[in-house]
Amino acid sequence: MTLTPIATSLIILAHSITATYMGVDPASVPPIKGAYTLPKEQFPQVCGVNCRPPSSAIYDIGPQKIYIGVRPYFQERFIFSQLLHETVHHFQEHAGVKRTCDDKEEWHALSLQGVYLKSKGAEWFDGYLAKAKEEFNNGKCN
Repeated sequence: MTLTPIATSLIILAHSITATYMGVDPASVPPIKGAYTLPKEQFPQVCGVNCRPPSSAIYDIGPQKIYIGVRPYFQERFIFSQLLHETVHHFQEHAGVKRTCDDKEEWHALSLQGVYLKSKGAEWFDGYLAKAKEEFNNGKCN
């Protein structure tokens, strides 16, 4: 398995953006302890039973690390958006945010990812969000 570390400066940037997005003091949440990319084909070796298809990234709570599966055609902005998405899950775990349900937590992470991607001109994400809205119950708990 080939893990490629993500630059510390990008991890700190994702931490700061997520803190601002969630309205949390960034100093109140420890930074993640590492973030890595690897070929998407090797992703199941990292996430094992925690991986729900079509997962392409995971926040591993115990070691506080993020793993992002990549494909050759993934652009850097998409990979960074995945880092933002998983950093939201890190904040949900460590910021004293009341845990509610998976649908709400996933929608919260997708929303920040969408804001970032759309700011970079990725209009295609609108279609993805429309499908995800239904899949994640519009971010509401049953």
